[in-house]
Amino acid sequence: MDGLGALLTYPQLQNTLRIEFARARRYSYPLCCLVLQVDGLDRIRDLHGSAPRDQALNHVVKMIQAQARASDSVALYQDRIAVVLPHTDAAGARSFAERVRDQVRREVFRFGGKEIRFTASIGLSNYAERTTIFYDSILKTAEGALLAASAAGGDRLETAVPGPAQGTTPP
Repeated sequence: MDGLGALLTYPQLQNTLRIEFARARRYSYPLCCLVLQVDGLDRIRDLHGSAPRDQALNHVVKMIQAQARASDSVALYQDRIAVVLPHTDAAGARSFAERVRDQVRREVFRFGGKEIRFTASIGLSNYAERTTIFYDSILKTAEGALLAASAAGGDRLETAVPGPAQGTTPP
């Protein structure tokens, strides 16, 4: 993925979540995590090859980076884009996610003379002070919400809050 700045890897994403989770718990501030998937990327790879698929994913990552604040963290793993939003409540994260989703939907991608439009499915999870025990539960819950969004046909945002039994790694 050439031309992308400061993208976190999956281990870096886990570390960032661990740090931000500890801060959110200590100082009682909100923390959200988004996991986004561009709908139809596998179909593009099957029809047009890996290069157009990578170009589309690269473009969406750049769109997200352009909207993210300096305090936000963006990661790319397994064709998914995760965004950690410290000091952001669920309403603010929903607003960010909907802006990204609308921008992806409006964007026209050109591959070999063809115009293609994409949609995005997004899972959102937020730190809930009394029920979120493990930092990794925020990401796992966002991934579960993403799966629900994809299963419902894509091009949607689903929200979930981690429960006390989710997660496996101590803070």
